[in-house]
Amino acid sequence: MITFSRVRKSQSDRVVRVSSERGRRARGFTLIEILVASALTALTFTAGAMLFQAATANGKRGAMLVDLNLGTPLMENFYGLSQNSISAYVAPHSGRGVFAEEMRERFNEDVAGAVAVFCLGRNGMNTVRPTTIPYPATPIRMDTPEAFRLHLVSQFPEAATIFSSYRVVPATTNGTIFIMGPSALPNELLVRAIYEIDLVPHAGPAGTYASVRRYVGTSLTNYYDIFYESGAGALFQPLFVSFEREARAVVTEGEAIDRFKKAKNYPFYFVWWPDPEAMRLEQVATAIYPSSDPREAYGHMGGRTSYMFTVPLFPPH
Repeated sequence: MITFSRVRKSQSDRVVRVSSERGRRARGFTLIEILVASALTALTFTAGAMLFQAATANGKRGAMLVDLNLGTPLMENFYGLSQNSISAYVAPHSGRGVFAEEMRERFNEDVAGAVAVFCLGRNGMNTVRPTTIPYPATPIRMDTPEAFRLHLVSQFPEAATIFSSYRVVPATTNGTIFIMGPSALPNELLVRAIYEIDLVPHAGPAGTYASVRRYVGTSLTNYYDIFYESGAGALFQPLFVSFEREARAVVTEGEAIDRFKKAKNYPFYFVWWPDPEAMRLEQVATAIYPSSDPREAYGHMGGRTSYMFTVPLFPPH
């Protein structure tokens, strides 16, 4: 009897405990809990709506494609395609930004393994893309882009009509960068890679088609392109400027040249590529520099692109 009584009491306790738990579970939310939950729900839906609106607006623009008639000669020269038109994305476009990032990495790798880098300006298309350049038995001093251009013309005469002579700042819209590698032969220069930057005006739709490409010889290895709708402001130039050794300052050649004699040890370049994620190619210049300041020639390029490089003419090893 004693044992049975204990069992019945234990069961009774369980019944009371379960009933109490069910009562607690059945209790509704308080007014404060309902207000807090409602506020959080409203914030969540508002943030989601704003994010969706922004993504939709930018997505529509980023997905825009335009058909551009660039002409068969240009398409053949740029991409080896026998057609006269191309479909290009309209800036800004993050997908094309990925291509540009790959080009940036490849360019930095090429420069790191180079023995010399020469930036040449041009206005038309380039057809001179050698893998080697003959070098004479008598050494040539090539410590400026112009010295390299003159030697290139001596070996490839057609280069004279392609590349423009310049000192420190080219007055051209397009450019080619020759990256030279170490050569095992004393009578030739090895061309590791060639980079080309072209800005092609287009009438309908109005804007600029930008193309940055890498070649090894005549083979296209990497590229990115983008179309910018017409905008107001300064053009996207110069594509590069060349700083000469400070030691050259002992010879006075005029303010426009002397202000670029700033390099302590190695002559170097500033290089700019168009940014696929920028809204416009043109931009209104706001900074004003005196004529004695080298930034007077390129200061308007500041803040226009994330693809700005400082490249030594003779990379140290």
